Amino acid sequence: MLKIFLAVLFSFSSVQAVTLKVIGKNGEVLFSGESESSLPKTVGQVSVDFFKQNQIPFVGDIDGIVSIHGLGSDLDVISDTDMKAYGWCYSVNGTVPEDFVHKINIIDQKTELIWFYAYAYYKAGEWTQQCVPHGEEKM
Repeated sequence: MLKIFLAVLFSFSSVQAVTLKVIGKNGEVLFSGESESSLPKTVGQVSVDFFKQNQIPFVGDIDGIVSIHGLGSDLDVISDTDMKAYGWCYSVNGTVPEDFVHKINIIDQKTELIWFYAYAYYKAGEWTQQCVPHGEEKM
């Protein structure tokens, strides 16, 4: 009986909830919710599962997200030497990892995963900034 209790207890402990938010072009929250998932999983796996479960339109896979709610990559040419390349970035518990979504694992049920629309800034031959939220002008 004790073995059955422990098996049930451990099976429940592997199912955990992750909070996921999607923040759009103008800083508006497009979606916010929790997803129960057996962890550990990569950010890519958790994101794709969450988008599918909540019928959030997206383009991408566990290796990267290209578009969410129809909002995808864009390019703003400022001058011959300056431009902004827009796309989706993510943060895990307030930190923007400098790695791809298939390389970062979520292991804790208290994780907050945020997808936000942002840009990378290119100036005079160098990418000087990345994942700057849209509307936060830094040049």
